[in-house]
Amino acid sequence: MEQKVRVRILTEIIQAESLPPDSASPGASETPFSGTEKERICLEAEGIRRDAGRMTEIRFSEPDDGETPQPAEPSPAHAENSQVSQPAEGPLPPAEASAPHVSMHTTSLLFRGDEIRVRRSGTVSADLRFAAGVRTLCPYQTPWGQMTFTAATDLLSFLVEAQTVTAEIRYRLFSGENLIGRYRVQILAQKFEK
Repeated sequence: MEQKVRVRILTEIIQAESLPPDSASPGASETPFSGTEKERICLEAEGIRRDAGRMTEIRFSEPDDGETPQPAEPSPAHAENSQVSQPAEGPLPPAEASAPHVSMHTTSLLFRGDEIRVRRSGTVSADLRFAAGVRTLCPYQTPWGQMTFTAATDLLSFLVEAQTVTAEIRYRLFSGENLIGRYRVQILAQKFEK
């Protein structure tokens, strides 16, 4: 069964540390983690929910930069002065020729048994598995290179109902034995009709 859902994910960074220099790819001048302040990040998106036996998947996309993509409608002045380079195979279809490039993340939340799996693809790709009391390897592919972290899940609870899916995850993220941060994630996905 498939249904449209609104997804709201609230991530609270309870404690964040700088990533150790040896964890970044060779030659990287900066890392994606820094600071020690408490931060809250809220993501809202529309997606699709699929139920298959004892597994529920919620899939949604979002722009890499966190902004909502707007349809391409160049102004008449821009259209007169712009040139679109054509590939050797022939002209692009009109929608692709005029649309700006917007890089997207696709996220899949899998609820199965007593675990939640988060798979994300885009500029940063990740595969995280959360199971209460368990440490799991979490590979990340980033612009800085491949990194593997470990997630130690301290609390995991979720409820899958006909109209909603709710979840809470509290975990610690490590690079080797070094603590990167402590996180609390709350997920709400509700069925909606457009």
